[in-house]
Amino acid sequence: MNFRSVLCAAATLGASVAMLPALGASSSTDATFLKNAAMGGMTEVKLGEIARKQGKSKDVRTFGDHMVADHSKGNATVKALARKQGVALPASLDSEHAQVVARLSKLKGADFDEAYVKHMVDDHQKTVALFKEAESGATDADVKALAHELLPTIESHLRMIESVQSGKSMLPSASGSKP
Repeated sequence: MNFRSVLCAAATLGASVAMLPALGASSSTDATFLKNAAMGGMTEVKLGEIARKQGKSKDVRTFGDHMVADHSKGNATVKALARKQGVALPASLDSEHAQVVARLSKLKGADFDEAYVKHMVDDHQKTVALFKEAESGATDADVKALAHELLPTIESHLRMIESVQSGKSMLPSASGSKP
């Protein structure tokens, strides 16, 4: 191979690498965000299912309904973008999230309600921060758009669960409007 061929090959490779962001390749930070969003969403659905069955208060059961409905929808959106981006998402909960589900699933009634509400407040505060960070700091426009699209629902969940925690519930029915 002569010098000219090597130079052409290098230029072609450089042009291909430069085009990667335009083709939708996620940075590792963006891929990590998608994986974390998927893991959190799967956990919220599982915990929401438990809340519907084991919650003592109507508010906790209704919030569980919202978690299942909203996070199932959000999970589908995250999966679609991850597939487009070529990011492999977890198929099941990791040990940390599985332990939370196992711990809460052993509780019943008022004990469940108290632990679930506390976990949901803490978790949604962290999730809002995660999505705000992605909304402003993701390198891929589609990842930013996803964070922007899902953030209002997550913020709404935080307001709802904080109202349950304070005893001044603002929960609509699962089929009703959001606060």
